[in-house]
Amino acid sequence: MQKKFLKSNYTEKIIDFFNKGRLSTSVIADCCSKTKFKILTFDKQFRYKKYIAGSVSFIYTHENSNWILHKTIKNKNYKNKVVFVYPFNCKKVGLIGGLICTSLKMKNVKCIIVNGYIRDVDEIKKLKINILSKGFSPENVSKEKPSSLLSKSKLNKVKNEYENNIIFIDDNGCLLIKKKLIDENFYKKIVLKMDMEKRWFKKLNEGKETFDITCKK
Repeated sequence: MQKKFLKSNYTEKIIDFFNKGRLSTSVIADCCSKTKFKILTFDKQFRYKKYIAGSVSFIYTHENSNWILHKTIKNKNYKNKVVFVYPFNCKKVGLIGGLICTSLKMKNVKCIIVNGYIRDVDEIKKLKINILSKGFSPENVSKEKPSSLLSKSKLNKVKNEYENNIIFIDDNGCLLIKKKLIDENFYKKIVLKMDMEKRWFKKLNEGKETFDITCKK
């Protein structure tokens, strides 16, 4: 129990560092091996905070319908959560619009990420919520229950990649890392990296060259 609490505590500390602008995705990526983080790309972003970090709540849509999404968010609170919307078997349609975004804002969401397209862009802008997407589409989705079921194995494979893991977003990009990797050792790496960068800039301001600072051993 103690071990789990400590892991959770380190996660909260790093998220707090990031949200306060004391940490960047560049530092986090430098402290991970390449196999331990995933870079996510979203062409259209409305961000009203420079630094956004939080635990992921995974929601999906299926067969050009967001019926499942409406059902999933019913009676839920997403305080401090990053809601990640993933489409299965959907065309280039607006998966969510002003209505769902307003609802999620009322449910205290920190950020919405749509691995697809959104609509009602003018309405969404007025909400001033943080939202990232692949693009925009005026075409609506169905509100009907999908006629076929999504296989559990297919759903779980994707869901496990995102659910409860941690997303970090800043001007460098969007980074996803597994929550289980954030432990005492990872926290120490972060602290050491931040200290090292401070020393680098101190040496630079003292007149040293970047080659001497970073390349000479």
